Amino acid sequence: MAISFVIRKKSFAGVRQAANCGLVGLVMIVAGYALVFWSSTRLQSWIVAVLVSTTSLWTYMGECFVLGSQRPRAAVLVPLLIGLAAVPVVFVRNLHENGLNSFAAGAGILFSSIAWSVGTLALKRLRLPDCPFQSAGLQLGSAGFALAVISCGLGDWKHLALHRFVESAKLMSGMTYLVLCGSVMAFSAYHWLMHRESPTLVATFAYVNPIVAMILGIGLAHEGFSGAQLIAAAVILASVIQVWRAQASSPDGQFVPSMSSRAVLSAPAFAADAE
Repeated sequence: MAISFVIRKKSFAGVRQAANCGLVGLVMIVAGYALVFWSSTRLQSWIVAVLVSTTSLWTYMGECFVLGSQRPRAAVLVPLLIGLAAVPVVFVRNLHENGLNSFAAGAGILFSSIAWSVGTLALKRLRLPDCPFQSAGLQLGSAGFALAVISCGLGDWKHLALHRFVESAKLMSGMTYLVLCGSVMAFSAYHWLMHRESPTLVATFAYVNPIVAMILGIGLAHEGFSGAQLIAAAVILASVIQVWRAQASSPDGQFVPSMSSRAVLSAPAFAADAE
């Protein structure tokens, strides 16, 4: 928000646009991020990342059967269904070891992926601020407030020892990284791309992130895995890539500006960059 007001010299978008941002923030961050964080305490990080990659599959189904902006095609639906069928195999090993905890964690991640897809589809239809930094700030702020209320209601504040953050450089550096890089920079970049590029191109993060997470989780953090899990993960990522390629080669997959991006895209390229 400071970048929006001070550096970009943007005025406040308005109550309606702010309310839309708040709604999207609740769906994408409260129902999305919060469940992923909770599930990450019960599943390996690489499994979480692979399950999150199904976001693009849910988004495509939403475009086909909810918004009607895409025409269902066998070239996309077949690999999509194969990818979704491989999802249970990814955490079946954890089900044997942890039972209901792993099942709840896996279900939570899938629900969060669907919530993120709903928010992404809403971004194409709702009127949002033209400045991506203001959009990101309003969504992060509203979601942060809602999560603070939920956390206090659940009694989490009783376990929060503020002196530990001050005394521990590891905790401070970890939280600083998550806030600045994992939230502010990443979410702002996501909105910036949604203003200027096609959703098909933006969706490439869905298969890049899991590959990085698998390398870091298995290679550096030495997280457990089985051959069946790796095969299932490869099937899911392959289906995500195939769905993306089929969308990119289809006339239906061409970029149609969302309501929040038309003002930016209608200006000359040099004017948009100057903003």
